[in-house]
Amino acid sequence: MKYQVWTVIAVALVLAVGAGCTQNQDGTSGGPSVATPAHAAALPDSETIAWVNGTPIAKAMLDEMIEQMPPFMKAQVESEEGRRKLVENIVNVELVYQAAVKDGYDKKPDVRERLERVTKQVVSAAYLDEKMKDTPEPDDEAAKKFHAENPQLADKPFDQVKPQILQMLARQNQQEIFEKITNDLKAGAEVRYNDELLKAAPAAAPEAPAETATP
Repeated sequence: MKYQVWTVIAVALVLAVGAGCTQNQDGTSGGPSVATPAHAAALPDSETIAWVNGTPIAKAMLDEMIEQMPPFMKAQVESEEGRRKLVENIVNVELVYQAAVKDGYDKKPDVRERLERVTKQVVSAAYLDEKMKDTPEPDDEAAKKFHAENPQLADKPFDQVKPQILQMLARQNQQEIFEKITNDLKAGAEVRYNDELLKAAPAAAPEAPAETATP
């Protein structure tokens, strides 16, 4: 059984604020750290929330992580106990990460391939965030227009569905900008598709062998 649930949650929280290469307090390389950005190696104690085998975990990273949490999660870390639990999770992830690097897991081909996919996602997201930062937010007028033009919402008061409408309109705006960005990029790029493979039907999953009754 693969160990997934806690790892996915903890690593996702950490990767949300980025990763980099760090140094241990003695100046030796600590390798690429999951828990701390590169500049944290030079941080003073007053800006470091914890150390794991000399690798510092920056308080600024923790603050940014909390800031990016949804409200229901943020409320859980407002207390000292909640923040300590979060830091303990980060420490645990860093310990596992260091052990994995020590055993060479970061050199495994399948791991490097997955890291490359994550890197592409993070870099692409940063690029799109910058391109979309000036996207206008939908206003009440646009939301009321949408509400009026969709009969299925007629039996629901506008104020009740307004947040969902605004959220949906914002996603539509972002999708339109995304399509414009990708269309502009395609106009200056060479993109080829393997039509034969696209036409091919996906291979059927092998059937599980039938269980035989034992006497």
